[in-house]
Amino acid sequence: GRTLHHSTLVAFDLDGTLVDSMPLLEYTAVGLLIHSYNLDMSAATRAYRRTAGIAFAQQLDALFPNDARNARVAMCYERRKPFVYRHAPLFLDVRDALRALRLAGVVVRLTTATTAALARDALTRHRLVLRPLGVGDKLAQLQAARHAYDRVTFVGDLPRDARIARAAGVEFTGISRAYAPWRNGAPSLR
Repeated sequence: GRTLHHSTLVAFDLDGTLVDSMPLLEYTAVGLLIHSYNLDMSAATRAYRRTAGIAFAQQLDALFPNDARNARVAMCYERRKPFVYRHAPLFLDVRDALRALRLAGVVVRLTTATTAALARDALTRHRLVLRPLGVGDKLAQLQAARHAYDRVTFVGDLPRDARIARAAGVEFTGISRAYAPWRNGAPSLR
């Protein structure tokens, strides 16, 4: 059959869902967009928010196709991300939510567009044990999980996360945090 074992998986996005990193990530990205592409603050902010949820290099390729500056700007962004993760706190409801899911027998994993090394560092800093779902893009990770578990739910904070879940054929739970400029009344993790 299609299922390797009978269980439920909940896959969490990292940025903006577990770790309050989105304000600093946006600040970093917007500054680079202003400086490197001569956008004003408003245009840079809109561009970042429209493409948030995928690797920054992919965001740049979507915003500025075939632009020779993209690789350099993406590299600058990636060099600044460790600073973000050193200063971004864990949301207060995360530990209790993960504990409750695990006590209920739910398999809990991480899926993120952030590199494995940075995600591991962020989780280690917060003393959070959360294995990655896989390597690669979120869509591919969720599609693979759909075939390995009876039920898969993706928990994220962005409209893009909901679209990824829908494309992967898995359930989605949207989390609304104070930062989210796209708030839609989604619940917290409590």
